[in-house]
Amino acid sequence: MLYFSLILSFALLLIVNRQVARGTPKRVIFVCLGFVFCPQLACFFFPAVAIQAGLLSVLLLVLCNPGRGTRLYLPLSCAATLIAYTIPAVNAAEKQKEWAQIRDEFPYETLEIRLPARAEEITARQKNTARLKDMENKIQFESFDRSYTLKALHEMSVNSFVNSPGFGVGRVYSPNVQNLKNSLQKSLPNRPPVQQPDYLSPLLPPRTNLTASLESWNRDKLLRLHDEGTLDFVNPAGFGYIKDREHVAGFQKHGMTKVPAADARWSVAHLELVGLVVHEKPVVYMTANLPQMEEAQNAPKRPLDTFELEGLRALQEGEDLYYRGSEDKARMMGSIRAVEQCLKCHGGSRGDLLGAFSYGLRRE
Repeated sequence: MLYFSLILSFALLLIVNRQVARGTPKRVIFVCLGFVFCPQLACFFFPAVAIQAGLLSVLLLVLCNPGRGTRLYLPLSCAATLIAYTIPAVNAAEKQKEWAQIRDEFPYETLEIRLPARAEEITARQKNTARLKDMENKIQFESFDRSYTLKALHEMSVNSFVNSPGFGVGRVYSPNVQNLKNSLQKSLPNRPPVQQPDYLSPLLPPRTNLTASLESWNRDKLLRLHDEGTLDFVNPAGFGYIKDREHVAGFQKHGMTKVPAADARWSVAHLELVGLVVHEKPVVYMTANLPQMEEAQNAPKRPLDTFELEGLRALQEGEDLYYRGSEDKARMMGSIRAVEQCLKCHGGSRGDLLGAFSYGLRRE
C-alpha cells in the first residue's frame, strides 16, 4: 500500500504545483478532493494522501491570498508531503515494535529433537482415503485462524510496514496487532490433564469368549468415539504455524482434554497411547491421565500385550479399528494416521501409521 500511496502523492504534488505555476490555484482544491475520494470509489483509502491533500489546500489558502506570492508553494508543499507521511510512519513503526514483542513470545523452534526419524517397518498407509480427507477438513477448520496469524507474524513482518493501514487500506485483509493478540489468546485455551476414568482397574485381557463381531451401527459409533478422541488429542488449534520441521512457531503439544464418548451403551474405562514414532519398538505409555505428550515423555512404558500386538498388525494392514468384545466389556485399538497437516513435522506419506489408542471399553 505504501508504494501505491507514494505514486498518488507524487502525482498530486506534480499536478497541484503545475496548477499553481499556471496561475489557476482554484483548481487545486478540486484536484485534492479528487485524489481523496476517487480511490475510495474503488474501495481503497490512502490516509497519507488525504493528509497531504488537506495540507496542500491549507497552504494554498495561506500563500495565495492577495499580497502574498506563490514562490514558496513548491518547497512548502514538499514539506507538507513529508509531514503527511511522517504521521502514519510513526504509527506503523510503533506497531512493528508490538509485532516484534509478540514474535519473541512465539519464536521459531525446531522439532528435530522431539521427532527423530521413525522406523519404516511399523508404518502402513490407510486404504480409506475418505476418512483421511474428513480429518484433514476438521483440522483445517480448527487450525486456520491461529496458523494464519502466526504466519503473518513471522513471514509478513517485512511487508507489514509497507502494507500498514496508515498508508492505505482496501479489500485485502491485513491482521492488526490487536487481532493478532486476540487470536493467539483465544487459540491457546487451558488444557489441564484429565484423569483416566478407571485407571486402577486392570486391563481387560483378550479371552476366548471375546468376539470380533460388531454391528455396523455400533462400529460407526465406535469410529466416531475414536475420531473424537483423536481430534482432541491432536489439538489442531495448537498447531501454530509450521513452515518446516525446523521452523515451527506457537506449537502446543498433543494431549486429550476429555473422555471421548460414543453413546449410552459404551463408555471408555481406559485409554492409553501406543507410541510408534520415538522408540525403536512400539510401546504403551502408562499414565494416570488421558494421553498427553508432555506427561507421556517421562511416564513409564510397557511393551504391547497380546491383544495390542494383534491390533497393531491389523492397523498396519490398513484397518481403522481392531475390536474384540463380549456383552459387557471390550478392547479396541484405533489408528492415528498422518494427514496432510502432519507431514511437515512427522515426514513420511499421507496415511502413514503414527500411533494408536488402546481402549478398554465397558457397556453401561
